[in-house]
Amino acid sequence: MSIQYKQELRRTLRLIDLVLYGIVFMSPIAIFAVYGFVREASQGMVVLAYLIGCLAMILTGLSYAAMANAVPVAGSVYHYARSSMGQAFGFIAGWAILLDYVLLPALMILLGGVVLNSAIPAMPVEAWVVIFLAISTTVNLLGIKITTRADMIIATILVAVVALFVISGLAVLYGGAGAGGLTLTPLLPPEGVSMGLAVAGASVAVLTFLGFDAISTLAEEVSGGDSRVVGRATIICLLIMGGLYIAVGWLLTDLSAGMTIEDASAAAFKIVEARVPWLALPVTLAVGLGTGIGSSIPPQAAVSRVLYAMARDRQLPAPLALIHKRYQTPYVAVLFMAVVMAVIALGFVSHLDTLLSLVNFGALVAFLFVNAAVIVFYGVQRKSRQMVRHWLLPALGFCVIAYVLSGLSSSAMTLGVVWLALGIAYYLVLRFALGRSGDLALDSKTE
Repeated sequence: MSIQYKQELRRTLRLIDLVLYGIVFMSPIAIFAVYGFVREASQGMVVLAYLIGCLAMILTGLSYAAMANAVPVAGSVYHYARSSMGQAFGFIAGWAILLDYVLLPALMILLGGVVLNSAIPAMPVEAWVVIFLAISTTVNLLGIKITTRADMIIATILVAVVALFVISGLAVLYGGAGAGGLTLTPLLPPEGVSMGLAVAGASVAVLTFLGFDAISTLAEEVSGGDSRVVGRATIICLLIMGGLYIAVGWLLTDLSAGMTIEDASAAAFKIVEARVPWLALPVTLAVGLGTGIGSSIPPQAAVSRVLYAMARDRQLPAPLALIHKRYQTPYVAVLFMAVVMAVIALGFVSHLDTLLSLVNFGALVAFLFVNAAVIVFYGVQRKSRQMVRHWLLPALGFCVIAYVLSGLSSSAMTLGVVWLALGIAYYLVLRFALGRSGDLALDSKTE
């Protein structure tokens, strides 16, 4: 299937812009916010959990790179599944990734609010949510170039804070604190390895990797239209961030040796406060601001592009496909997302763990579709003889993702299945009651 659209989004992004976008989306300090949850689920096997998660993401990243080269449009997994398996599967894949993209920015501003509220109790979580939302929406309305400039500033600050923590943490660790040095315990605990627990930890750790896939949503904004740039940026981001997460997780675990940590949400901060007290406030502020601002801007930009792409194909209400005349951004989709983010973030203040699991469910299901799309598009339709690239690797990626998906909690699986069922019901009404096939894309309107 050949997909052709009128070019409306501004082509200004280079490889470095996409890499920085992915780094800020994934966030160098994201592991501090979820470390305790990964540690709890994996029973201390943090490094093993992240290695499994990293393997799953790199295999899927290769599939994203392959499909981004073949289908270089803004809809990401929605268009990949649609081009290879048909419009019904495309819609379901798009609906699944929407669960990730719609909930993730809300989760980020909520996490940022919770972290900063712990540092500044006088400012309620709800106030931080509103502040972060206003900043994110304004940046995304002004255009993708403004977004990438903000990404560069934020990425520089966050990488500096993480580097400072690693250097200081190693000095303290080898000075006698915690385990007294780096050990193999975070990877291979003395009591033995439980793959079930490691996969459970990986199913949580996946959250910190989310964002690499969003790079593909900017395919129509790449300078020169070179679709290969998207794939390169995706793999570069995964390698950089995977290595960083593993290093920080390893260091935090060995620093915590001998400590009793009861609150999973505050685990990383308690470790930093106990072992490197002078760095506690900078890390807390970096995690709060980096998550609330840095990690909310890219996902809001990404989901607005998915909404735009699906609306352009008449799979969602037409106004979501409107492009702003001056800024060339899908402004209705951006504003719609702002409202959704506010409702979700304020509604889940007391249910962070549930929100986190639902985000991961949507992403993992969508990743299954991406890996399957490579096999169908290249292997079946084009009869590719590149057995490793177009058959073995995506098949392995599919299996590893499915394994990680099985580690999610039963409540997350139930709620996720309900979301998919609602999407299927909506598609059936759209297709058979309203007669919208989505086969032909309409030029979106500009105002």
